[in-house]
Amino acid sequence: MNRIGISEPFNLNAEGESVRWTFRQVIDAHEVMDDVLKDGTEIYSGFISRGLAEALRNGGDSPLKAWIRQHPGSDAGKATVREIADAWDSGRATE
Repeated sequence: MNRIGISEPFNLNAEGESVRWTFRQVIDAHEVMDDVLKDGTEIYSGFISRGLAEALRNGGDSPLKAWIRQHPGSDAGKATVREIADAWDSGRATE
C-alpha cells in the first residue's frame, strides 16, 4: 500500500510515453459514502485551473459552495456545470 506523497509506478500515456503522477497537495475533500473501497478504485480526481487551486488553497469557496451561497434553498443537483462555474466566476469578480 502506498502512502500519500509516494509516486506511483510509471504508466504509458496515449502516445506510449512513460508518465508518472505525483501527489502534491490536498486542496479539497469529499466524504466517501461507500463502506468498502477496493484496491485501485478511483474515488475522485479532477483537473482544476490554477485560479481554482489558489482560491481553495487560500480558503476561498469552491465553485459548488459559491453556487449554493448564491442560491440558498435551491437544489444544487439540478444546476448545470455552466451555472456553477458562472457563480464561482461572479463571486471572484466581487473579491
